[in-house]
Amino acid sequence: MFGVVGGVGSGKSALCSAVAERWGLAVLDGDAAGHAALREDAVKNALHDRFGEAIFFAHGDLAHAEINRSKLAARVFGPGNEAALKDLEAIVHPVIRRRLLEEAAGWFASGVEAVLLDAAVMLESGWSEFCEKIVFVDVPRTERLRRVAGRGWDEAELDRREASQWPLDRKKAAADAVIDNGGALADAVRAFDALLFEWSVEPSPGAPIRRERSDLFAPARPAAGQTVLS
Repeated sequence: MFGVVGGVGSGKSALCSAVAERWGLAVLDGDAAGHAALREDAVKNALHDRFGEAIFFAHGDLAHAEINRSKLAARVFGPGNEAALKDLEAIVHPVIRRRLLEEAAGWFASGVEAVLLDAAVMLESGWSEFCEKIVFVDVPRTERLRRVAGRGWDEAELDRREASQWPLDRKKAAADAVIDNGGALADAVRAFDALLFEWSVEPSPGAPIRRERSDLFAPARPAAGQTVLS
């Protein structure tokens, strides 16, 4: 398993998706696992006890209520909300961890060669212990601000969310490799390709990267006089 981290708006998810498609790999989406965790009854009950009914779209029967993630985010991100964030993490992170491990086990059982873990708080939560290598996706702040504007976020919102994570220089220092994703996605994908080759990852049969680099994956021709056993 290979972990992928970076700042908000660094394009981690798009990069993971493109690389996984080329190599026939699987992607574990930390955000998706987190959203799924918020739908579990035990999690909803615990969050209701900690934060009250205001974080739900509908009050009443928690089994049918849905958490309003925007309202929950407003309660846990930003200055002065550190204790609330720790409480949220204590409730949700163990469930996310379980879901990620179960999903990874399923992919490996299906024969997938490698899995990319895309999780914003991978290092902070300790999920990086699952990973053989960590890749940091590096993008200038000005470009990240341009990208998150498409989500309706301004600079203050980006800062508010990143304040709950490790500083980017700390994440970068913890990584085994750094990929520049400030330009064309195709350039970052090629850089990721090079890392996977270096780390001896085997593409899945039929993966596009095999067709592009067929010379690398073609069966070796025996030298004169060699015996080939099959």
